[in-house]
Amino acid sequence: MDKQEIRQLAKKLPWLNEKQYTNASNAILLNLIDVPEFQHAKRVFVYISKYPEPFTRDIIAFCFMSKKKVYVPIIRDGEMYISELKMDDDYVVASYGIKEPVNAVKSLDVPDVAIVPMVAFDDQKNRLGHGKGYYDRYLKDKDMYKIGICFSRYGIPNLPIDENDVPMDMIITEAGYIL
Repeated sequence: MDKQEIRQLAKKLPWLNEKQYTNASNAILLNLIDVPEFQHAKRVFVYISKYPEPFTRDIIAFCFMSKKKVYVPIIRDGEMYISELKMDDDYVVASYGIKEPVNAVKSLDVPDVAIVPMVAFDDQKNRLGHGKGYYDRYLKDKDMYKIGICFSRYGIPNLPIDENDVPMDMIITEAGYIL
C-alpha cells in the first residue's frame, strides 16, 4: 500500500466511542509523563488536537503545571513554525482546521521535546502524517527529542518511507512505547 491508501484506510476505521477515546488519551498522557526526556524538558512543542487524534489538552495542562514552556504549530506562508502558547491564550481555527493562539507569533526557540501527531506508525518508529510534509520539514534539522503519539489501532507492520520522512525517537500509544 502507498501512503495515500494507508491514510484512506485509517479514515475508514470506526472511531472510538467517547469513553474509549478518553481512556486511551489518558493512558497516552500517563505513558508520556514517565518518559525521562519529557520529564526533564523545559520547552515542549505539542499540537492542539482535534478528534480523532489523541487528546492533547491534558498534556498541555500538565506542561503548564510543571512550569514548562509550551509551543504549538502555526502555518504561515506555506510553512510550519512554532508559537509559544500561554495558559490564558484564546484560540482561533486556522489552516486545515488547526487551532492556534489568536495572537500567535513565530518563535525561533528550539524545544527540547516535540509531541507529534500521526495518522499511522510502524515498529521502526516511522510516522505517517496527513500528507502535507509540515512536520517533516520542521523537524528535519532540529535537535529535539521527537515523540509521536497515536492510538495503537493505527499501527501497521511497515510504512512506505522516503528521504523526506523524519522518524520519531519514540512512539507512545495507550498500550505502551515503541523505543
